[in-house]
Amino acid sequence: MPAQVKIESGRGSGTGTWTEVSTVRFRMDDSDAANTTAPLVKPTGSATTYSFEKVFRLNVTTGPSNSLTNLRFHRIGTMPTGITDAYGTRTQAQGFATPVGTQSSIATTTVPTSAGTGLLAVDNGPFNSGSTGQYGPYIYVQWAVTSSATAGTTAPVTYRWTFDES
Repeated sequence: MPAQVKIESGRGSGTGTWTEVSTVRFRMDDSDAANTTAPLVKPTGSATTYSFEKVFRLNVTTGPSNSLTNLRFHRIGTMPTGITDAYGTRTQAQGFATPVGTQSSIATTTVPTSAGTGLLAVDNGPFNSGSTGQYGPYIYVQWAVTSSATAGTTAPVTYRWTFDES
């Protein structure tokens, strides 16, 4: 039987409050709500505006018949003009760190744009037969907006997790 995996987003402090997501909005607060409250604001001059970090994990709800390995994370396509994204990981042993709305000390590497370069180096399996729970590290993503960004709603950006299942 194939594994069943959910993408979850964590907010808050302590061990985090986790909810399954399919769409996330990068905002100026620690929320995933798809509304116009706390929008990410285009700065003036040479300033940079940072979104709150978005924290993700994969939660295996039905274990694989054999194993999961080679977890990868990457972005599909390009970022909107004037916006860059960065990511970083924390191991399960390090635990959840409260998301920040200032420049991240975790999400410091440009998000890869292909699965081939997006192999995650920590907590990467194998995730064994029948096991359930978190697979892989916590993934932190943050957007940085400069004054060259176009004001208004941006086109959707797609992030993808892939893994091998045997």
